[in-house]
Amino acid sequence: MLNFVVAFQAEANPLIRHYKLKREPNTCFPVFSSADTTLIISGMGRNLASAATAWLAATKPAPVWVNFGIAGHRTKDPGHLLVANKITESGTGKNWYPVHIKTPLESEQLTTFDEIQRSYHPDMLHDMEASGFFETAIRFTTAELTHSVKVVSDNEAHPVESIDKPGVEEVITANVTEIVRFSDPLCQLAQEIQPIVPVALNDSYQERWKFTITQHHQLQRLLQRRLALGIDSTGASGSNSLPPELHTKVSMHNSKSVLRWLQNDTNAKAEFY
Repeated sequence: MLNFVVAFQAEANPLIRHYKLKREPNTCFPVFSSADTTLIISGMGRNLASAATAWLAATKPAPVWVNFGIAGHRTKDPGHLLVANKITESGTGKNWYPVHIKTPLESEQLTTFDEIQRSYHPDMLHDMEASGFFETAIRFTTAELTHSVKVVSDNEAHPVESIDKPGVEEVITANVTEIVRFSDPLCQLAQEIQPIVPVALNDSYQERWKFTITQHHQLQRLLQRRLALGIDSTGASGSNSLPPELHTKVSMHNSKSVLRWLQNDTNAKAEFY
């Protein structure tokens, strides 16, 4: 499964056409999906990117997450495709480091700003969404499977005022093949590194609580993440056991409260693993 997070419809349209995605009804954000690929349009800014990512993780969990869209760069030509190797949030100074994977794409540092930039800092991409996306997405999968890929839309010679919707679609359409070549190996990697949840552990949850199909997918992703982080055991002595808190907390009376506790517990412990 592959989830794309983009800011604008013009950025989304070439991907929607390539993956033959269909609009889903009654969603908080515009969402387009097929059997194994989902795209959400967040709107502009890191806060909306974070909110859209969290909403998609709750409704369409997936191991692979790609934030895709346009970005400015001081010297790179419009249409140049790059993958972020470091993401900095200008307003807070926070940094994130996507795990390097083998790819023909050139990599570059990226800084997320809260306002459109009309002056260009050297040797970095400029956008408004990547930090909000990455900080949220990394809670639901691993750093190897979470990336920001950007098409240069403006530079000192072609300033941001020169951007229009047809131009955005044109530069992205020209790069769709490269985006697919970047994303497909991530999906293959996800199959290799995502741990298999032991049947006995899965059954121990299913026997005690009733999960809907959507909730079951959420449960599987959470259990995979906990196993990958080493929070839960895959050994014979612990693979059948629920976390002790789920036995003792009286509030764990339904599947929704169990998923909420697992999510909060995993996020809290992920800081230490």
